[in-house]
Amino acid sequence: MADTKSFPDPAGDPEAKKDVIEEEATMDERTLKLDRQTVLRLDLILMPMTLMLYLLAWLDRANVGNARVAGLEKDLNLTDLQYKTAITVTYVPYVVSELPSNLLLKIIGPRLLLPTLCTLWGMVTTLQSQVHNYPGFLACRFFLGLLEGGLFPGIVLFLSNFYRRHELQVRIALFFSAASLSGAFSGLLAAAIQQMSGLRGMKGWQWIFLLEGLFTVCFGLFSFLVLPNGPEKVITFRSEHTERCIARLQQDGNKFETETKVSFKEVFSVLKDLHVWIACLILFCNGACLFGLAYFSPSIVQALGYSSTKTQLMTVPPYACGFVVTMITAYFSDRYHQRGIGAFITSGIALIGAALAINGRSIGVRYAALVLLLTGVYACAPCLISWVPNNTAGHVRRATAVAMAFIATNCGGIMSTWIYPQKSAPYYELGSRFNLSLTVIAMALVVAQVGLLRMLNRRKNTDPVGLLRGVEDLPLDPGLQSMAMSPEESIGSCPLPPSDLHSSLQDEPCSMLASRPSAAPFDPEPVAPFRQTLGTWGNGHSTTWPTISPSLQDSSSCMILEFSDELLAQLSGLSILDICSDDKLNEDAMIRGVLEGWHFLEDRAYSCPLWKIISQIDERIFIQGGVLTRLTMLSTILKMLVAMMYQNNFKGVPPWYRPRPSQLHLPHNATVDYFAWPGFRERLVFSNCEILTDRFFKYFVSCFRLSWPHSISIAYEINPENGLYSFSEAFSRHLVDLSKWKMCKSFFSLFPSLEEDMASENVTSPSFLTLPPETVPPCCPFSP
Repeated sequence: MADTKSFPDPAGDPEAKKDVIEEEATMDERTLKLDRQTVLRLDLILMPMTLMLYLLAWLDRANVGNARVAGLEKDLNLTDLQYKTAITVTYVPYVVSELPSNLLLKIIGPRLLLPTLCTLWGMVTTLQSQVHNYPGFLACRFFLGLLEGGLFPGIVLFLSNFYRRHELQVRIALFFSAASLSGAFSGLLAAAIQQMSGLRGMKGWQWIFLLEGLFTVCFGLFSFLVLPNGPEKVITFRSEHTERCIARLQQDGNKFETETKVSFKEVFSVLKDLHVWIACLILFCNGACLFGLAYFSPSIVQALGYSSTKTQLMTVPPYACGFVVTMITAYFSDRYHQRGIGAFITSGIALIGAALAINGRSIGVRYAALVLLLTGVYACAPCLISWVPNNTAGHVRRATAVAMAFIATNCGGIMSTWIYPQKSAPYYELGSRFNLSLTVIAMALVVAQVGLLRMLNRRKNTDPVGLLRGVEDLPLDPGLQSMAMSPEESIGSCPLPPSDLHSSLQDEPCSMLASRPSAAPFDPEPVAPFRQTLGTWGNGHSTTWPTISPSLQDSSSCMILEFSDELLAQLSGLSILDICSDDKLNEDAMIRGVLEGWHFLEDRAYSCPLWKIISQIDERIFIQGGVLTRLTMLSTILKMLVAMMYQNNFKGVPPWYRPRPSQLHLPHNATVDYFAWPGFRERLVFSNCEILTDRFFKYFVSCFRLSWPHSISIAYEINPENGLYSFSEAFSRHLVDLSKWKMCKSFFSLFPSLEEDMASENVTSPSFLTLPPETVPPCCPFSP
């Protein structure tokens, strides 16, 4: 169900699929290899750790079913009502703690929170072995639920901050398979451990709690040393893997940051998303079936007439089947980006099992029913779980949505404790009918969810502005602001201008709408922004640039805009390994090109591809604007180009230059992102750049002014030791002060609607305002 909201559907649209292939082909082999290494190194550390954490959590929570078979209920003199009440009590704090725990994860960090929870619930499990009455058992179950509540949603949120959306379900399925493995493992383990009954005066069920709890404590302490807070702390990473991991996350508009404020406005904004509520209802149905089977499958198997030890062993095959089908479903769901289909098919398997359980009376049929029911319910869960973070953007919003989903799941768990009364044994007809009903409801809701998300995807194409109506003033997610990118959670995160990032149409909404609450969260599979491939910049590579006639007779033509978009398309073909990230060298190249001419690039052994792009911008557009204008515009554009390639450097871009919400959420021309004024950029996005004609660019270049009170020679200086140019400190301060960026009054006489977006300066219009159209340099105007 990862289905996404977006533009073309690569699966069903041949043209869209071709675009995706072309886009992926633009990534050089070194970057692809680095991608594979990065994911592998993540998998080697994160997957074993999260799988073991969840296996232990599930084992310590569900081993009460094995303990019941081993004599817990008899030794504590528990009635059937008291046993079910104790199980219910586990879920009350479990549900209550999920949202606060997820929000704390952002503040404290996963490296501290997750191991702490593991260690503490392990201690509670260990102490559970020493209870001697119902109140003590009740207290242990309460604290166990309180401490385990934050783990599952915390792990989902944790993984979503290391992997891209289309990689997430397989990983979630892998650690969720710990539930299946723990079901199988707990049966084998309990069968062995209960043989220790009588050793040192302890019963078999006490040894189950004691040994499993002690192992959990040890693993919790170990995980303090291994779990990372973010890509920078992954112990299997080298520096290049860290940088690539961050870049990949930003391709999904995603970045995890601790020590940032939690906005309750963002928390409550999730309540407006209908698809989140539908997902919660589906997860409620799934959770009721899943947790009921987790706690009562030993009792169901025992009702078939097996001995205590054989009962423990016979619980293994259903969970083993569940593990295999879970992984197969996850693989194909991620492969085709269709979580809805996976959820529907696996629910169908569960439906068959529930139907057999109602009508079957022979041991073989009843056991087969349990296998099918448990397999379908367990395999469906990762589809539903990954659907939620895939389609909710902004860390706080995603944390809230994930917590809501697990609250719903565990509310189903509360209900499940009451559907297997002992009096309904051996056939447990109430539980069978209950499972059948909830499975049918879940399948209907899955169909409704897929329909809703496809409708939202179509709406994103036909009415993108309507999706943002009423939420234009909401703040961006802090992490996204610092990166200056990330539409929804997926409209973008690539090192390319966020504006052109698209996503493949699937039956899910994309979470790209960063922190926009109701701006349709359609989880798009990010498709590289630019479709044209005009050549590849890089060392030793040359590109033949398309030419535009110097005669721009039609003042309403948009040849410059078209050319600028094509020029920016070159970014998609660049590798970060070819880009110069040294601010001093970039500054020197830009100033040297303006003062001495761009021919110096031909004499250098190394020439950064971005310098060549800047030279094209200058020679075709800003050459008519004068030295000060060229220095101002080109230096700012170069910073944005570097930031697009090295997302982690976005902090060096002035806050007013970072993308606005509309830029992150709505498709638009890439040129828009390089204008300085935020209000003007938003106007361009919503008006489809109607004003960006060749005539506009001519007057824009001519009328721009930077309020600089000194001579041009004061704007830069030369280092006598290495001969490098650099801006003076005073000029650097002027560059980042948007109030110093002015347009002369005559510009607004031609474009009066823009006066509220740009600052004006009452100066005489330049003489070249009246230059004939043909004198305008034929190039793209990358004005910041």
